[in-house]
Amino acid sequence: MELDTEALPALPDTAADEAGSGWRYVGVCFYLSLCLSVYAKALHTSPLLTKAASSGLVFGASDWCAQGLEALPGGGGTDWPRLLTCALIGALFGPAAHFWYGLMQRSFPRQRARDTLCKTVLGQTIFGPCFTVLFFAATLCQQSSGIGGLLQLRRRLGRDFLPTQLAGLGFWSTVDLLSYSCVVPWLGEAWIPLFASAATFVWTIFL
Repeated sequence: MELDTEALPALPDTAADEAGSGWRYVGVCFYLSLCLSVYAKALHTSPLLTKAASSGLVFGASDWCAQGLEALPGGGGTDWPRLLTCALIGALFGPAAHFWYGLMQRSFPRQRARDTLCKTVLGQTIFGPCFTVLFFAATLCQQSSGIGGLLQLRRRLGRDFLPTQLAGLGFWSTVDLLSYSCVVPWLGEAWIPLFASAATFVWTIFL
């Protein structure tokens, strides 16, 4: 009696699977290290342009995700004017963050708890509110198809400004604390805008 080998279940090739997973992991790590190396070089040669481009991409991707969440479950097309407006805001955020964090580092250069706290408080009372006003103004102009949207800015600020700032107080305070206490010692001041832009991926969806 011959054994029907075709009827036997195929055994999984665990060794091959593990090897394939290992090579995929190595490939992902290599790709990430290459991207970080290219970004670091771009930061050195063209810091403002690099931060503007990376922030614009992050803001645009954030709004694209937000539109996808808003469209559920019915679905719908992408609002390209809105997405481009968010990308433009991001392109402005990158250079603004570059100058702001640079000013904070020059004003409070030491890595002391008091200096970190001062930089965080100033960020929440000056830079953050200014960016919120810019975001509201830009989105109102886009929604009203022109400068007429600014006429609604005062009403929008009266309704949403304080709740937005209070909602972001814990979030952005944490982002600033991590930026000054972790990003600066490990990567350097030049990487703070990228970290802040990554945080805005979540925050822009909220806005």
